[in-house]
Amino acid sequence: MSKLKKTTRIKREKERLLDIYAELPEETLAIFQGQIDQASFLKIELEDLRDDLEKNGWVEPFQNSPSLPAYERDRPLAKQYMKLASEYRNTIKLLDDKLAKQNTQSLAQDDGFDSFASVFDESDS
Repeated sequence: MSKLKKTTRIKREKERLLDIYAELPEETLAIFQGQIDQASFLKIELEDLRDDLEKNGWVEPFQNSPSLPAYERDRPLAKQYMKLASEYRNTIKLLDDKLAKQNTQSLAQDDGFDSFASVFDESDS
């Protein structure tokens, strides 16, 4: 199976995230659109970097000079992967915190049921 184009994968990830955060009001989604775009991009980048790291390893031999013995050092992609993973985690946390706050506010709003039910509680006395 051939790998989908990167832009297609990013678009699908963005759609997946928009489905997850669909409960947010449209004005809030508009504010967080940049974070959703960023998270989509970062996730696909991380997948690609992880594939490379799995294939080629996290470390590589390195030699400062021919007279010195070689040693293993982290590949630059490994450091980039860790930095992007942290950025992705922070972006998703920001979105999740906003969704949790929105859900808490929704639950706190009075839907009228308690005042309706209290009429029946008073008539039982």
